[in-house]
Order: sequence, then C-alpha cells, then structure tokens
Amino acid sequence: LLTAINSKADMITGLESGADDYVTKPFDRQELLARVQVGIRLVELQRKLADQLNEVETTALQLQRYAHLDKLGADIGAVLATNEELSPALQQCAELIKQHLKAECVRLWLFNDEDETLDLQAGAGAADELDAETRHLVAGQHKISLTADPDFGEQAWVQRAGLVAFAGYPLMVEGRVIGVLAVFSRRTVADDTHEALTTLTHTLSQGIQRKRADEARRVSGEKLRSFML
Repeated sequence: LLTAINSKADMITGLESGADDYVTKPFDRQELLARVQVGIRLVELQRKLADQLNEVETTALQLQRYAHLDKLGADIGAVLATNEELSPALQQCAELIKQHLKAECVRLWLFNDEDETLDLQAGAGAADELDAETRHLVAGQHKISLTADPDFGEQAWVQRAGLVAFAGYPLMVEGRVIGVLAVFSRRTVADDTHEALTTLTHTLSQGIQRKRADEARRVSGEKLRSFML
C-alpha cells in the first residue's frame, strides 16, 4: 500500500485490511522495488506450498484408495477360502465388489462347458433388464471386455438407470476362460480401479477353481461311499 497517509493508526488499519506492506510518501524508489520483490517472493512461496499441499493430499487419497482396494482383494480371498459352497460365495463376492467400488451393479457369469454358454451366477444391485438379456450368454456372441461397448450408452435400460460406465473382466485359469466379471457404474471407473479389478480376477479365478475341485472331490467321495454301502 503506497500512500501519503503516514500515521501509526492508518498504517495498522491498512495492514489489518489486507495490505502486505505499507509505504508512505515521499518514498525511496530502490526501497519500494525491494519491498515489491519481497512480496513477489512471498507470493511464489505461497504458490509452491499450495502445490506441495495438493500433491500431498492427492498422494494420501491414492494411498487410501490402494488400501481400500487391497482390503477388497483380501475380503474376496477370505470368502473364497471358506467352506461355503460356490454359489453363495460368489454372491458375497459380488456384493463386496459393489460395496467397495460404490458401483451401481455387479454381475458374475461362469462358463458352462456342456452348453458353451456363460451362465449368470451372482449379482449385486438391481438391473432386471440386464439379467433378462444376459442370464445365458452364448460364447462368442457377446462382447465383454475392458473397453466400454460403444453401444452401451445407447441402450434404453442403461439410460434409465443413469449408467455411464461398463467394464468386463475375463476370469482365466491356465489360459482358459472360466467366467466373466462385469461392473456397471454411474461414474467413470478410475484407472487404478481397473488395475485392481484386473488383479482381483486372478483371486476370483483361482478361488472358483479350488471350490469346483473341492465340490468334485466331495461328489466323487459321496459316490464312492454309496457304492461301498
């Protein structure tokens, strides 16, 4: 603040009103330039501090998201490690994914070797029209991939539900597709969420395979016991 008013009370009023400095007339040109340079340095320092604070906050949010996604993977693994049968276990997994990702709906299909179809096994979130159209998918006739279907947003039920994002993830075991996980959301799916879900499909695939093997051994044991009786 450059002014001819030079009383102590006026200086205090000026500084309290928001001025960073107070220079009275007559003034020395070199002193004024020096004070301006100090002000410029202070503004630059404040900008750098604000940028650093934003970086810290962004990093903290990313770490929080990573921890959240890691917990989802651990919860899925815990569900699949229980003695519960496959169908209710998959339902719990779908509900966990929906809850953790705040998705609108989640669906899980498993490949039926006999009919060569993907059969809907579990779902969280209401989407009756989706279920009606996709309860049984003929292999090779439906595209479910990481890239959003370009026609996805044009479907009437999608618009009614307010969905904006769709992503599908194949469940693979030894290079063979055993199922598909699909996530539908009212907001764009973040890149780190895509990465986490891609990793999560490995946990799901291995857990499903183990439960199927356990079920096959159980059935085989029951048949053997029945034969021996």
